[in-house]
Order: sequence, then structure tokens, then C-alpha cells
Amino acid sequence: MKRNKHLYLPGPRRGVFHWQTTKGSAEVILAGSVLDAMTLYQAGMRNVSCVYGTQGLTADHEELLQRFRAQRVLLFLDGDAAGRQATEVLSHRLRRLGLAVGDVKLAGANDPNELWMRLGADEARRVLTDCVTSAREELGAAESGRAAASGAGTSSPLTVKSTIKEKKVTASSISAEDGPQVSREDGGGWEVVIGAGTSGARTYRVRGLTATGLDRLRVNLRITEGRQVHLDTLDLYSHRSRVALVRELAELFGSDEGDMSRELTTLIDTLERLRLEQGKDAESPAHVEMTDSEREAALRLLRAPDLIARLGADFEALGCVGETTSLTVGYLATISRLLDEPLGLMIVSRSGAGKSRLQETLCAMVPDESLMRYTRLTGQALFYQEEHALRHKVLAIDEEAGATEAAYSLRTLQSAQVLTVAATRTDPATGKLKTDEYRVEGPVVILFTTTSPEAMDYETRNRFVQVGVDESDEQTRRILARQRQADTLAGVLGRESASFTASVHQNAQRLLRPLKVVNPFASLLVYPDRSLQMRREQKKYLTLIKTIALLHQHQRPVKKARRGDAEVEYVEVTREDIVLANHLARQVLGRCLDELAPPTRQLLKHLVNLRRPGRPSSGGAGGTGAPGTPAPEKRAGGTFTRQDVRQATGWTDWQVRVHLRQLVELEYVVVASGCNGKRMTYELLFDGDPDEDLRYLDGLVDVAETEPAGATKRQLVREKATLRGPCEPHSQGRRPLPSVL
Repeated sequence: MKRNKHLYLPGPRRGVFHWQTTKGSAEVILAGSVLDAMTLYQAGMRNVSCVYGTQGLTADHEELLQRFRAQRVLLFLDGDAAGRQATEVLSHRLRRLGLAVGDVKLAGANDPNELWMRLGADEARRVLTDCVTSAREELGAAESGRAAASGAGTSSPLTVKSTIKEKKVTASSISAEDGPQVSREDGGGWEVVIGAGTSGARTYRVRGLTATGLDRLRVNLRITEGRQVHLDTLDLYSHRSRVALVRELAELFGSDEGDMSRELTTLIDTLERLRLEQGKDAESPAHVEMTDSEREAALRLLRAPDLIARLGADFEALGCVGETTSLTVGYLATISRLLDEPLGLMIVSRSGAGKSRLQETLCAMVPDESLMRYTRLTGQALFYQEEHALRHKVLAIDEEAGATEAAYSLRTLQSAQVLTVAATRTDPATGKLKTDEYRVEGPVVILFTTTSPEAMDYETRNRFVQVGVDESDEQTRRILARQRQADTLAGVLGRESASFTASVHQNAQRLLRPLKVVNPFASLLVYPDRSLQMRREQKKYLTLIKTIALLHQHQRPVKKARRGDAEVEYVEVTREDIVLANHLARQVLGRCLDELAPPTRQLLKHLVNLRRPGRPSSGGAGGTGAPGTPAPEKRAGGTFTRQDVRQATGWTDWQVRVHLRQLVELEYVVVASGCNGKRMTYELLFDGDPDEDLRYLDGLVDVAETEPAGATKRQLVREKATLRGPCEPHSQGRRPLPSVL
């Protein structure tokens, strides 16, 4: 380029040209101008930057050299008097930064760009390379001489290791017993030392190593030898990336490229072994070691004759008053993860009733390694889990709204306990699309809460056991009293002991084995058969029985059966298991047959009370009108408005709208008048007792006190089971709570 055709803009010089060269490079060549730096780059020198004239070493240069820990600088300034003087000044400034400084002298030309234009590309490239090599050797010899004169045997703080051939350690010189030394880094990475015990040992810090994606080996490397450091992120399976890395490391450490290539191969072999071990660790279940005292406390719980009654006391110790039946079913549902076909649980209630508290209590009793809790699940989140990531786990979702996108995968997982998906990707070898299959296996228990009576969709909803929350005034008073008690000294101490209670249950569940369960009374059991839905509902009932037996496995003998070479360990169901399961089924599983959600049925009760003559102006199960609220006005024809319902129940407008809409859709209530902005009035069509209309499974049978092997119809508590279908009324009320609860 002709002289005087380029110049700097007025003002201070800012920035660093080709600053990337200082990142991970121990040596930096500083030319006298941008054009000279570009000339050296064209000559094959990649670690090149520049100052801006003889006075152009800025604070940006100094800050960058220190940040990326450059070790030495070669000054390649102009050969005139001004350039020589600038070299002395800049050398002094750079040495004060702790850098080793070399001087590149160019004979026969003023600067590299002039030489390039005069000699041409090939000859200029050779001359420039020789000049840089000579300066590098002079610097290395000078530093070695100073180290020898000091008698320290090591480099001074201001010196760096130069490219001296006797310093290098070849990969072939490392014997088998001197192979790589591997250690785990605190941050989750690995440290691999190659050539340990020699003067040229190099340490490779590796991060980002994953057990997936076996067609690539993309990692972050930090390679150190003495004070020299190289940082890089690359795919070690990429030939181009390896060649570039070997070239840079050979130049940095003064090693032969062949030796560096063999050392890199050793590193790859080591990382492949580590990755296989990571894959095995991911597949093996997490194991928590218990102390002898912890194991003894857990076994005392599992062997307690009143184990189910203990559950109720522990629920209260964890801060959840009442709700014994719902929590017992929920606890058994979490235990059912050890069976092949576990239960799914959906907690339904109005906002603020305490459904989240129930979920937190249940999750607190599940071991951490068996619990996966999320606020939100996207549509594809479950499909790409590890194959056994969900096995024997509890998948808890805080709110049903957070799992709407994943409704299909949750429904399929609950029914089949397995998910499979075929997805396409580009084959890196051929560039063509290739189909990969991903498989995720259970068994897994799905647990979530909702305020909506139409949570998910019908197809998803009927796969779960639905439990409600006691919304009565009496339960509200108990909860308020417990909240006040929590701020007393006894409450503070109780919270401290709650963590111990939860820990005992977690350890107890760790001691439960996924045994098979045999029900010798299965042929004596009956279930309603007048609806297609019963094909699915009976499975919930049978699973409930088996879960109760599995929970008591430490109180009964574990039997073995053999067929061919296969041996099966199992426990047997007892009569007490069936009695408890029948009680829970009548209270909970019967609601799965109810077309109304629990809060919606509570609203139906309020509407029936609203229509009765002489009814109180407020109160009733599930809500109380605000004190001082005037009684709703009497309307002709028995109609009512949403305001009437709010005054009578104390429910919010949103709650009344949501649950009243379901009653209208199911034709329990009809819209009497009102549309297009007019006041809506409703009329109750239902003419019966809401409690009597509930579909309790009162026809379930209890097994008599005889051996199941000789069982006949006369050995049943009921000689003839009068089981009601899903649309038949019944006249019997609820059965009393069994003594085990």
C-alpha cells in the first residue's frame, strides 16, 4: 500500500486489533501498525496483534495481556530510529507487567509490509518467519541463562518456559504404569494428568463430558504445563479440530506434533472410559446409606402392628390436620410406585382449601431419590428422559395448569407405564435424516393438584384416583387453630421434630422392596359391572389392596415360587388388607364414579339447602356466608342468582361461576332467564339427596374368617352382593371407619 494513504483518526486510540490472539496463547507478536500485523498474519503467524505507532501501547493492551495471562511478547516494530527507541520503551513497560519481551529485528526493510511488497509473498514469508524464529530463540536462551545464573532451577516470576526441545515429554516415553492420572474436580469436571512425575507433565481439565451423544465428544479443555495455559472448546471426534489443537499445543509447549497427537489420543481413550462409567452410574439407582439407628427407627415403623394408625398421627406431626383418609390413600399411592401398575393421584378442591399442603405432606415422606417434582411440564419433556429415569419414582406436578401441554404423555404414561417416540436427526456421517427411537419406562406415580372440576380432559382424568379436601366449617376451625398453635413454643418444637418424622418415613420407604403381591382372596372379590368404566376402576381397587400388602411386607413372610429357571419373591394379601381397602374404596374410589367433582357436589348441597323452606340464611358444609350478610331474597318459582349463592355460602364469584357451570352442563341446574348482559337466574332441577346420590361402593365384600382355599359363597360377609351400577341410587349411608384408622 502506498505511503501516506492510510492514517489514524484523531482522538485517543481504543481497542485491540485481533484481540482473540491473546486468549489462550502464551506468546503474542506485537507489530507496529495494523497493516504490519495483517502482513504477518498473511505470512502464517496467527498469534499477532499490533500497537498503534511508536506511542501506541494503550491501557487496553496491558489489561488484555494480563487478563488472558500471556507469558511473552515479541515486539516487531519498524527498523528505523523511532522504531528502535519505541522498542526499548515498550519493552520496559511490558516487563513491569511480568512479561518476557523479545525483539524481532528486520534487516533490509523498514517494516514487514514494505518487505512483503518488495520481495513478494513467498520470499517475504520465509524472511519474516526466520526473523521471528531467531527472536524467539534469543529470548529463550536469555531466559534460560538468567534461570541458571540465579541457581533456582526454575523460572523466575517474570520468565516463561521457552521452546527448548529437551523440556518436552513424548507420549511414547510414558510407560504403562505412568499412564494418565484421573481425579474428580470439585466443579463436576475431571482432571487428567499425562506424564505425571516428569518435568513435562501436562494437566487436562475437562468439563462438559456427558454420557449421551456417543457420536461426538464435545468438551471444554484447560491444558496447563507449568505456567503455560491453553483454553479451548471443541469436539475431539472432529479431525479438523484435533489437527488445529495439536498444532497450537505443539507450538505452545515446544513439543513434536506427533507426540502431541499421541497424547491427545490417550486423553480421548481416557474420556471414553469415563463416559461409559458415567452412563453406568446414571442407570444404577441412587443409594443412600443409613446409619444403624436410622435403619432401626424405620424398621420399627414398618413392623408396627398399628402402622396405618401411625400414618394418621404422623400426618398431623407434619402439620396436616384432618384429611386422614385422603392422605392415607395418597401415601399408599406413592408406595404403589413399587408395583408394575401403580396408582395415579389427583387432588381436587377449591382454591385455598389446602390441596397443596396435602401434596407437600405426601412429597415430604417420599425419599429424595424417588421424587421428581416440577412446577411445569412441556409437551415433549417426558419423552426425552433417560430410559429408566422414571422407574419407581413419584412424578409430582404442583398444579394441573402446569401440565396441560403434557396431558397426552401423562395419560399414556399412567395407562401403559411406558413412552416411546421416534424422532429424526441428521446423521453426521452421511448428512441424511435418520430416525432415532427414545423410550422411557415406569412404573411411575403421577401426582398433581387442581381447582378445576374439568381438570385435564375426561380421558386423562378418569385414569387417576381423585381425592378431595374437607371444606367444612369444622375443618376450617381445626386448620386455623393449628396455624395459631404453630407460633407457640410447642409449635416451634413440633416443626423441629417434623423433619425427623419425614426422615423416618423416607428411610422406611427405602427399605421396601418391589416384591410381587399375590391375593389368595381374589376369586372372592366382586365389583360393579354395569359400566364400561368399571374395567378401569377395578384395577385401581385391586392395586390398592396390593399396595397395602406391600407396605406390610416386613410384618409377614416373603415367599418364593419357581417356574422353570425363574424364581419369584412375593407377599400375600390378608383379610385385614381387604377390609382396609374396602373402606378406602368406598370413601375415595367411589368418587371416581361420580360425574361431579367434589367441590361441585358441595355446591349442589348448598343449592338444595337454598331451596328448602325454613333453611338458615348461611352455613352448611363447605362454606359459610359472611357475618351480617342479609338472607337472599325469595324468588318466584324457586329461582336464584349467583349473588344468592355467594351470600348463602361465602364462596367467591369465580368459584360459583366455575362449579355452577358444570351443574348447568350436566343438567342439575338450568338457566331460567338472562342473556346478552341481563341478570342470570337459575333453577334447580335436581330433586333428591346429594349425599344419597353419591356412588359409594357399598357392595364390596369382606372375606370371612376362613381359609381362602376352601372358600365358597357362604364364606362371604354378604351372601349376595348387591352392587349398584354407576347410575343406580342406593339407600345405605357411609360405613363406619375401620379400627385400623
